[in-house]
Amino acid sequence: MIKLTYIVCVYNSATTIVRTLESIYRQPLSEEEFEVIVVDDCSPDNSSELVSSFAVGHTNLQLVRQKQNHRVGTSMNLGIRMAKGEYIQVVDGDDVVGDCIVDTLNQCLKDEVDASVNTSQYEAADGSLHPMPVPTDMKFPMSATDFCEKVLTDAPIFGGTQFYMWRREFLIETNHPFVEDLKMEDTDWIEYHLFKAKTIGCSRHMTYTYLYNENSQLHLMSVTTTADAILQSYRRLEGCKLYKSTLPHFVSVISYAAHCRVAASLRYRNLSKFWGNDFLVLYNRIGDNVRKELSQYSYPWLAQLFLRHKYITLCFLWNTVWTVHVGRFIVRSIRKICKH
Repeated sequence: MIKLTYIVCVYNSATTIVRTLESIYRQPLSEEEFEVIVVDDCSPDNSSELVSSFAVGHTNLQLVRQKQNHRVGTSMNLGIRMAKGEYIQVVDGDDVVGDCIVDTLNQCLKDEVDASVNTSQYEAADGSLHPMPVPTDMKFPMSATDFCEKVLTDAPIFGGTQFYMWRREFLIETNHPFVEDLKMEDTDWIEYHLFKAKTIGCSRHMTYTYLYNENSQLHLMSVTTTADAILQSYRRLEGCKLYKSTLPHFVSVISYAAHCRVAASLRYRNLSKFWGNDFLVLYNRIGDNVRKELSQYSYPWLAQLFLRHKYITLCFLWNTVWTVHVGRFIVRSIRKICKH
């Protein structure tokens, strides 16, 4: 019987994937008790070759290579469809599974929870480890309502999908896949499944180490990152319509975070990093339905302008950015002249 399925999402992970797989196979489970599904999202590096080499001698490891890049949501949807384990643990291709993950699995099997919060930590660029906040004074397992209202409102620990262990049958029953072809696919997905869960557990054992990479595509400023952040916020606001009657405090946290994300994404200092056709790409990517929904909220004047009229906004932003750029050039030139 397969107790646990690891879904390992890989993209340009050649420098880290072997360490990730070694951490998985270090766990005290026989290979008949777990499986590893590695989904390579069309990496241009040799990630797949390294996984193939590692798979020699491990019959429970499957490698799937995407023909085109569709981002993490597609990889996780595929992995969930292929999974056979009672529980699912998502793993990023540059992270490390903790030595106590089997204890977490056994607790999940014992309590039969739909989801369990992993005790996790993140590894900074300098190698230092920093624990992620988890509730220590709560009695688990608990109902999803209590978890969302009493725990997440005081210490939001949504994190990523990898910071939870999920019951496979529960994910199949909810039938709510990740959004595909976009960044930031998981926060609204997590919120929805926490809302739908009957019981939620919490691991007291160090289960997962997340490698924080400030140069990852998610953290780098780009037109697609900004657009996808807005789209995720819109999905979170849509989810609030489902939760508001039973989870009022939970909704207040989500709504506040979503509004802040949209406002931050549309600030001038962020948009000024985009040039030319990027403005049009950003506008078109977020879609008409999102613009209409967001326009009813109170945002900074720039956001309101951006949401109301595409061409006025694009011309205004372009002229503003160009003026600032030229102004900075003139100031620098004057300073150089004055020095001489």
